[in-house]
Amino acid sequence: MNRTEPSPGKVVAYHVTIRHKPGPPGVTGTWTDAAIAERKFTGFVGRYGGGADGVRIELLAETAEGELRVLQAWPPEPGAQR
Repeated sequence: MNRTEPSPGKVVAYHVTIRHKPGPPGVTGTWTDAAIAERKFTGFVGRYGGGADGVRIELLAETAEGELRVLQAWPPEPGAQR
């Protein structure tokens, strides 16, 4: 089988993380489909983001090089566009 490497900068996975306090994520999930990851992020915001202080929920894109970029976050950073 001839496998090709993903092109540089290409998103290879999407991660959703939930932190209930500062520190490592308490819950994580990984998907290769952006639409599924976005639905999970939205669902987690609805379920866990409604009033608990210290909760941080992020949707991240992972590139072929292992770089993680925050695509969406809850609560939004002050001054961030929605």
